[in-house]
Amino acid sequence: MRGNDLAVMALGRIDVVVVIIETGLAQTRGLSAVEHAERHAAHLRDFRGVLQVDGYAGFERLTMPGEIVLAACWTHARRKFYEVHQATDSPIAAEALRRIAEFYAIETTIRGQTSTARRNVRQAKSLSLVNAMKVWLETQFTHIPPRSGLADAIRYALTRWSALGLFLDDGRIELDNNTVERAIRPIALGRKNHLFAGSDGGATRWAIVASLLATAKLNDVEPFAYLKDLLDRMSNGHPMSRLDDQLPETGSRQTYQPDPMCQEWTLTISGLWDALLKPEVTVLQ
Repeated sequence: MRGNDLAVMALGRIDVVVVIIETGLAQTRGLSAVEHAERHAAHLRDFRGVLQVDGYAGFERLTMPGEIVLAACWTHARRKFYEVHQATDSPIAAEALRRIAEFYAIETTIRGQTSTARRNVRQAKSLSLVNAMKVWLETQFTHIPPRSGLADAIRYALTRWSALGLFLDDGRIELDNNTVERAIRPIALGRKNHLFAGSDGGATRWAIVASLLATAKLNDVEPFAYLKDLLDRMSNGHPMSRLDDQLPETGSRQTYQPDPMCQEWTLTISGLWDALLKPEVTVLQ
């Protein structure tokens, strides 16, 4: 793909996730964080709502129009403490990991529930833990060398605290962007094969297929069976005007009812599903 970067996004509701793998961000190697952000801004020009991201500095520019709110990733915050603990066996880093594990333990009990139910549990159980951790981190920060790895880990978390805490007030938001991390892993493993797409057009078609497969896997649809069924239906005359019916997130052709806190949305295969920018929560890598 001639050195093109990939934008991987996961969009959707509690009950269904759609993955888009886009190759349209051509020739982005060597660009600054600002230039990368401008390309992402163009890609998300019609998006309104919550964007869950990692700690990449360039994403901050996406919030300037005031229509996008960034939610931070607890996995990335945790990773900083994990690396310090592995290198130094720091008891402070160990305690930070323990506290973050408590957040994830609560999330395990509410996975798959409605956004309202998730918010209620988070307000009742997670809110006090998050607030206590912030106070604890601020206290620890005053007792350690300011240029240490542990200080960097604490600083990373505290500077993003508002974004890390958005999940407490919005049940649609996850603790992390692991959905995208998992979706991008097969792409990274196969990067050498993907270099031979043949052309920009070939790369775009490859991205569409990769998006379909990633979406199928995230919605518990077996990819090979899905593609076989899809191709059989298309060869037997399934109308092009009804391709939306065949997207993997529709499962057994059933109609999903939108979560009350999410705006209703529809999908189309053509043009890498531009209508997917209608959901209000997405994860970007």
